[in-house]
This record gives sequence, structure tokens and C-alpha cells, in this order.
Amino acid sequence: MDDLKKAGIKVIPVVPNLKIAQKMEKLGVDAVIAEGMEAGAHIGQNSSFVLWPQIVQNLSIPVIAAGGIATRAGVKAAFDLGCEGVQSRTIFSVCSESPVSDQWREAIYQNNNEPATLPLGMPAIRVLNTARAQEITQKNLSQAELMNNLNQGFMTAFKDKNVENGVIFAGEDVNLIHQKQSAQQIINELAQGLEK
Repeated sequence: MDDLKKAGIKVIPVVPNLKIAQKMEKLGVDAVIAEGMEAGAHIGQNSSFVLWPQIVQNLSIPVIAAGGIATRAGVKAAFDLGCEGVQSRTIFSVCSESPVSDQWREAIYQNNNEPATLPLGMPAIRVLNTARAQEITQKNLSQAELMNNLNQGFMTAFKDKNVENGVIFAGEDVNLIHQKQSAQQIINELAQGLEK
């Protein structure tokens, strides 16, 4: 932390619970990103609507909300619960500027299933419920084997454009995303009518 601060770097870690958020504040971070279990990729055990206000009420540094935010209503809810900003990822993973394939985008737009949660102790991992994700879930893998399968599956979906046999990290908000937009259009839509 000292080295980062001396270099003039702002430190804003992602935290899954109050205990870690308080520890980060004591270490001198500039803000925290409170990520609820609705998020994609690595997830904690606390839902966003419980986690965000709990951390806001117990920290004196800015709190940025994350986990399941893909609409203006989600942004407003985060602000109403005391957060200073939001982090959205799944919706930006398919924006026009994103390097993912059209097959990847369609998998997001056409998703009709709940994302799969793959056990990895804590945190767990949330991905689209593809054939590969189901296969990985059914195997009794060590943590190292699971990470290797996830990495290979990610490259299959990203590089080879084979999404059904690949792994796509996505939050629970995936079912709210239905159209291709530019990053600017997404920002405009999320921020429309909001005052902070």
C-alpha cells in the first residue's frame, strides 16, 4: 500500500463483505467497490442490497456499488443506498467496443437461463449456463483443475468463438441485456435523469 501511495496510485479494491471493507479502509485505500453476489466471475455470499448499505454505514471512504447493475433503476438504487458510484461489467462486456465475438454477444442477448454458479470455495464463480459450464460443474475438480478448465473454456469462447463449449463470465443481470450498444450509449442510458 505504501508503495502504491508513494507512486500516486489510487487504490480501490473490490470487497465482498464488511470485514474486508473495514480492513481495506484501515490499510488506507481511497475507496472500495462493494460487490454483491449477483456479479459475474468471482462472487461473495452477500446480496448487493444488503451489502451496499452495510458497507456505506460502516466506512468513511467512498463506496462504489457492483453486482447486478445493468439498468438505470439499478444505478438509482445504488445511489439511494448511499453509494458514490457504480461499477457495471456484464453490460459493457458486449458493448460495440468490446473485443468479444458476435457469437459471444448473442449468447448474452439470447440467454434465457439463470447463470450457473461454479463452486470454488469462496468466492464462487458465476458464468453463463453453457454445456461446458454444466460439464465443469458436474466434475469433482481441485481448485487448480477448476481454474485450468475455466481458463481453457474462456479461451474457447473468446478466441475460438465457440460459446456453447466455452465459458462466459456473466452476472445475474445478464437477462436484462438484449441489444448491442456503444459504451457511450450504455453510460448515457444508465445515467439518464440521475442526479448525484
